[in-house]
Amino acid sequence: MSQDPRVPSPRNRRPHTGAPRDGRRPLNPQDMRRTHAAPGSTNNNGFDRRTPGPPSARRKVRRKSPVFSVVIVCLIFAAIALAIYLVNRENPLNTPGFGDVSAAPGNRDPNADIRTTEQLLLINDPSLPLSGKLILLDPGHGGTDSGAVYPFDQPRYYEAEWNLAIAEATRDKLEAQGAVVIMLRDDDAWVSLYHRVALAHLYAMEYAKQTGELTLSDSEVRELTGMLDDIIEINSDTVDSGGMGLMSGTGVGADLAKLFAQEILLDNVLYVSIHCNSNEMSSLHGAQVYYVTDDTVAESERRLLEEDPSYQNRADFPDREVYYGRDNDRNAVLATYIYDGILSSVPQLETNAQSTVADNFAVLREHNLTGVMVEVGFMTNADDRDTLTDDASRGKIAEGICEGILAFYADGN
Repeated sequence: MSQDPRVPSPRNRRPHTGAPRDGRRPLNPQDMRRTHAAPGSTNNNGFDRRTPGPPSARRKVRRKSPVFSVVIVCLIFAAIALAIYLVNRENPLNTPGFGDVSAAPGNRDPNADIRTTEQLLLINDPSLPLSGKLILLDPGHGGTDSGAVYPFDQPRYYEAEWNLAIAEATRDKLEAQGAVVIMLRDDDAWVSLYHRVALAHLYAMEYAKQTGELTLSDSEVRELTGMLDDIIEINSDTVDSGGMGLMSGTGVGADLAKLFAQEILLDNVLYVSIHCNSNEMSSLHGAQVYYVTDDTVAESERRLLEEDPSYQNRADFPDREVYYGRDNDRNAVLATYIYDGILSSVPQLETNAQSTVADNFAVLREHNLTGVMVEVGFMTNADDRDTLTDDASRGKIAEGICEGILAFYADGN
């Protein structure tokens, strides 16, 4: 099940294990710890360098630690440290799904282009219906955040694991149809919501560059890439950590608006987040597909500021004008196609709740690509649970998602 660190969802929340699901996780103090050597006044032989001693003692020290040997050892260690620094400078920290996009702040080459380890190699094969399409698959949760669990008290099933398995099967189906698929999480690792969206922005810029649709200048690309790199490196959903970066606050800031203006043009790039649902009412069952609109985002952000004073009057969480510029209808249409695709492939996942829902989630709100969040079924419903634990049925769910995307494009969207 999805979570949003800023906006309470009207959906029924439920107990779970792992990190808090509201996303506002405190930084682990050990993550910020740095080890510093205490300023010592003695050498390795126990003699205080500042205290005169008997000549014999000083001679004894010199015989045990010749200056020449110490200098040589120091030079060797300095050379090793320099070599490590240069290697890391040329090959910045790898991140899940994107490789070396996350260069450390301050060590970034200001003239570097958009950095990707796996170059987007778009397929140009007219016989494949998704040729030229880029699909960003986001398996929800992972790492310290298990997502929903079942049973609540003694979990046997973990949403994060099911999300990844279904996303991997979906990737295989989409690639067979000619799409280039990027997994925004490809193992059991913690990847913050804003880290995922930052990756989506970077891939969208790279796609636009390769397809000749890039409207951003070189300097804008470099500046925005640096901001997104920082979000990836921080990898946190809290305001205080700076992990939201240019996505912090209500509305859309000037820098994010540049990305939004670029992404609205990219009809051949989709963002699909995959989750499993959960509810204390075990009778609820079936798939649901969520999407965002300008109005649902504006309403939930207004509600956030009214209900949680901690977000008010903060320099690091600006309250901006409401943003209008998403393709609300296209998001809703994609949600309908994917729900119908799942239903045609796995009829037992027809829901007794609302099939498509306009809501507000960070992984859909903070970019302007056409996108949806697929809740494939309820872990808390026995029938859905039987479906979700069956490998063949997971494959059918993946096939349904793929068929929905195929039909979406086949009908001219």
